[in-house]
Amino acid sequence: MPLKKPELPAGPMTDLNNALHALHRKAGEPSLPRMSALWCEGHPDIYATHRSKSGVAAMFSRPDLPNGEALMDLVALLMTRFTDASEMAVKKQQERFRELREAAARHRDGRPASDLVTELQEMATRYTKVAEGVQYAELLAASSYVPERRRSAFEFATERATALLGAEHSVVQRLLERAYQVSATDWEPSRTSAP
Repeated sequence: MPLKKPELPAGPMTDLNNALHALHRKAGEPSLPRMSALWCEGHPDIYATHRSKSGVAAMFSRPDLPNGEALMDLVALLMTRFTDASEMAVKKQQERFRELREAAARHRDGRPASDLVTELQEMATRYTKVAEGVQYAELLAASSYVPERRRSAFEFATERATALLGAEHSVVQRLLERAYQVSATDWEPSRTSAP
């Protein structure tokens, strides 16, 4: 059942609210009591106000900026409990909602981000993507019996880390060592230099 939407002018806050409602639809439009019950089950001691039925309703229907941590948990709840999304898909969706919330917060505060803030946010996004790639490679290393999948995941993670950090960075070196450990017999990672 669709949830009530707030009346908002066009802008970042509307974009955030529309995205949350779209995710709710994708999750099969679970009821407020169902979402609240599952959320309480997973987080018994935190965000008590946000986890109640009225707290969940407020995140969808009030024109206020939602609590950032509670929003991330709600996104994860909708994706894992109602769409069977992978951990990587949840992280990507959370990053998307984090960006939408930050844009709404900046708009609410009436202060556009400076060039420096924008550049730092872009850097943070790039680092997050590298971390996600490394995490995915490590998950495959621990769970996949298919050498090609492990090799491909580590190759991709190494290339991204090298492009961002440079071939001599300690993180890249540690990643190369890890790649050798899980795939030394059938893949030799290339030591490309940063562009």
